Amino acid sequence: MEKPPENMKCLGIDGYWYNIGSFIDKHPGGPVIEEFVGYDATDAYRSFHKSNVLKQRHFRPIGHYKKDWFEFNKAMHRLHEQLMDEGFYKVNYYWYAMKFSLTFVYISLVFLTLALYGHSWVALSIAAPLLAFFWQQNGFLMHDLMHTQVTHDRNVDEMLGVWTGTVCIGISASWWKDEHMYHHALTCIVDYARNFYDPQMKEEVWAQSVRLFPFFQTRLSYVLIKLQHITFVPVCMFIGRTAIIIDSFHLEKRWYEWLALFMHFTWLMFLLSLIPTWEKLFYFYFLAQTLQGILHVQLLANHYSKEFNFRDEIITDWYRKQVLTNINIRNPKCLDFFHGGLNFHIEHHCFPRAPRNRLREISLRIKEVCKQHDVYYDECGFFEILKRTLVHLKKTGDLFALKDPR
Repeated sequence: MEKPPENMKCLGIDGYWYNIGSFIDKHPGGPVIEEFVGYDATDAYRSFHKSNVLKQRHFRPIGHYKKDWFEFNKAMHRLHEQLMDEGFYKVNYYWYAMKFSLTFVYISLVFLTLALYGHSWVALSIAAPLLAFFWQQNGFLMHDLMHTQVTHDRNVDEMLGVWTGTVCIGISASWWKDEHMYHHALTCIVDYARNFYDPQMKEEVWAQSVRLFPFFQTRLSYVLIKLQHITFVPVCMFIGRTAIIIDSFHLEKRWYEWLALFMHFTWLMFLLSLIPTWEKLFYFYFLAQTLQGILHVQLLANHYSKEFNFRDEIITDWYRKQVLTNINIRNPKCLDFFHGGLNFHIEHHCFPRAPRNRLREISLRIKEVCKQHDVYYDECGFFEILKRTLVHLKKTGDLFALKDPR
């Protein structure tokens, strides 16, 4: 039996077909699992899950097939097993406790500064970057938690993720997680037949790949894409925070996310009430949200100069495509905290459950595997990545025309 029954929704793992039809709606990672129906999902499955998940969920194979391994994917699979055996996935609770404690220190300093010196322009100029840093660092913690890196208990991590993401930052953490699981499993892909694309790699104001052009066929799109190399940084910096809050909640139906959003605006309004004039209030909030825009640049620049793949290309060659669709940020170890693990984007995409504080060590191992199998490992400094992104947006924008290129 090589192919699964046509009347069943099956995916393949390690040469065996499993019927997941009744499990799709219950999948903790969301409906992204359905994208692998009919395909071998071994690489993605092992990167996202513990090895005993199938047994815990009482799945039994209904058939088998011949598992074809690409040599690079086989080597990455061996590396994953080695990292597990060597304890790379063990949680350093002290490290995470320090991260949580520091965010409390940042927001406490913001409240204290505004309570004592809210009338001072100098104080506002100090407190606003601290608030932006509080939002940025909580964004990194939400990211870790929604990947269940912190406690390895999905319920606990997701509850803390709602705290760091929705209560502290103001975006729907659950919405972010739903989109992020698609982004990880199907990084930088398009599927024209299903009108599908990586949801975290497409925005309405720019198209960074020729393969995205069919989704932009209005005159407004033409203008925006022709200017995208100019608007990229200003949009991220000045509009990014407001846009993602609106985007995350305009279809949100989960009651706990709305409760968490109410809590967010409660503490934020109280904080802003400490500023005596509207002029100073606007200055403070505008500066804080603009500086938080650095996070939005960080989130996008790791992918934006990379080309998109078709859906089948990434599913059948998963590890290689994860390496080739990401760029690492080269920086001193002392700046790892500022990039929140996003500087090791290749490592994180290959092994998304690996704790952030071990990614620098893992990068050395992945570089060696890439060297052995002649797979290009892309890394450069932050400003070089930004330059490459803007140059790529300019070149792509120059190619855009109001006609379907398919």
